[in-house]
Amino acid sequence: MTSFNKIKISIIFAITFSIIMSTGVFAASRPWYKDWLVLPRTGSMKTNARKALSNTQQTKVTSNKYDVLGRIVNKNGTALSNYKTHQDKNNSKEYAVAQNHKTNAKGSTIRAQFKTSLTNFKTTSATIAWRP
Repeated sequence: MTSFNKIKISIIFAITFSIIMSTGVFAASRPWYKDWLVLPRTGSMKTNARKALSNTQQTKVTSNKYDVLGRIVNKNGTALSNYKTHQDKNNSKEYAVAQNHKTNAKGSTIRAQFKTSLTNFKTTSATIAWRP
């Protein structure tokens, strides 16, 4: 094989690889967006708004001393899913398990909303994560 043919093959491979990566065939799964925060005793906290990348979103909570509730809302705050419980770190079976939220909101602007399950009783610090 001549050096010219090796260069042609290298160029073809590079172009093919770039096309495959840009179409998402080998791209990583949807990213998790996460942050550590202190949830208030009353009310809830919402994440930054993001575009829904599928019809099912996920929420996940870690480092929480008490149970935390998570759901998906639209950009106006209207619930697209029911609250799902994220167990505290003392519950080894259900701790740090991602919860699925079927919203059928692909392409819409959405947010995750989190609150403590012990309203008006305890503040809860936690690492919250969601996958739009």
